[in-house]
Amino acid sequence: MIDKLLFKSRHWVIFSSFIVLIVIAQVAELALEIPANVIVAPVYVVWLPLLGVRLKRFLPPHYAVHYRMFLAAWAILFMAVIYSYFVSERQEGTLFIILWLVIGYTFFFTMLGFIARAIKCLQTHDRATVSDYFGDVFLLLAFPVLGVWIIQPRLNLLYDQFLRD
Repeated sequence: MIDKLLFKSRHWVIFSSFIVLIVIAQVAELALEIPANVIVAPVYVVWLPLLGVRLKRFLPPHYAVHYRMFLAAWAILFMAVIYSYFVSERQEGTLFIILWLVIGYTFFFTMLGFIARAIKCLQTHDRATVSDYFGDVFLLLAFPVLGVWIIQPRLNLLYDQFLRD
């Protein structure tokens, strides 16, 4: 079921769902004073690791190192987000904020890089260099708006090729 949700959903359905979710988040922020990112961010933060874990099953064994880096990046990024929500309100200082931004973005791009590389490797049946998947990283970064129109049809093809069995 999760594979079909991740890989077989149509791009226009995902785009429409994100728009509806953003509208709900904005209404909740106005009416209930719940920050909008509390509603929208978990969907995106859960979708990326789930996609990476599902794609890993079809990669050659020599990608195990990259997969461990992906899992470590997700765990550290998750802890950084939780820490920033609960603890950083008491912390003041530019150095602290810069440190968390550098750590957060480094691990976030590590996650995106693994997923983009996995998609490219599965499509080409060959090793992917950074220049092969660099653009896909930014498409994943902008997934809800722009990337869904390009990445999701490719995931649909991967589903037909690898996951249908």
